Amino acid sequence: MKNLIQLILLISLSASAQNQTMVAGDKLYSRKLYSAAIPKYEKVIKKDSSNTSALSKLGECYRLTNNINGQALCFGKLVNAGAASDIQKLHYGKVLMEKGNYDQAKGIFSTYTTDSRGTSYIKGITNMEKINKNADAYIVNPAPFNSPEDDFAAIMFADNTIFTSSRTKSTWITRNHGWTDKQYYNAYATSRDMDGGYYKPQEFLDDINSKYNDGPLCIARDSTTIYFTRNSYGKRNKSGDGTYKLRIFKGTIVGNSLYMPQDLNFNNNNYNCAHPAISYDGNTLYFASDMPGGLGGMDLYLSIMQPDSS
Repeated sequence: MKNLIQLILLISLSASAQNQTMVAGDKLYSRKLYSAAIPKYEKVIKKDSSNTSALSKLGECYRLTNNINGQALCFGKLVNAGAASDIQKLHYGKVLMEKGNYDQAKGIFSTYTTDSRGTSYIKGITNMEKINKNADAYIVNPAPFNSPEDDFAAIMFADNTIFTSSRTKSTWITRNHGWTDKQYYNAYATSRDMDGGYYKPQEFLDDINSKYNDGPLCIARDSTTIYFTRNSYGKRNKSGDGTYKLRIFKGTIVGNSLYMPQDLNFNNNNYNCAHPAISYDGNTLYFASDMPGGLGGMDLYLSIMQPDSS
């Protein structure tokens, strides 16, 4: 009898600890601290691999921190258990594509019925042979100035390659994004050296990089007008869900400095506007946003400059 009571107490304590770990993970998840939530959910799954709530949130954390293998594991388990939502099926199919498992991905996409995206991905896979028909005619190599972190959105400006990166800026001061546990994005520039290689990338412009995310960016044909993505910050700019959204700013390049950055009038505290691209004539700005009225997630938008330059 004594042993039975001890066993019941141990089970109760274990269940209580498990619940506390899940609650801790959920609190981090609700604050969008996905990288910090991952070990909490992993601990729950280690004890109970059938916990679909933990699997769902862990899979989403992996997706939002770009962990391909982690996504495949979590979403795959949910699909196999018949517990996956439609959007989780879509995420799983996309992960299978990234891993090169195209036939399996087609099968998953065929079960996605919410909208036309599943059908579109199936068509894309079916046309893969046509798309890759001339692949052998090209050689694609990583640029030598890449870092172990995120490096993307490269553009040419004069003789420079400008790009956005989360590479480490300093070994003695670190400010990491709670979402990814990586350093915030900043704009960098590099150019060719005399030997045909590249100089070590340096921060682009003296004052474009703030303490939070800066970039991607684009530069108009006049070589002075710049549009760039930047995090909003400060109590006035906090969104209704308690986060700080991305905004697009317009400024002028003067020498190696950013002059008079202006917040564009379509920005909003409650949704993101990011990834600007300017047309050849400088009159149309294309960008991505999750503003209300879109098809879901980030959609593409355009804004046409008015005669008064607004």
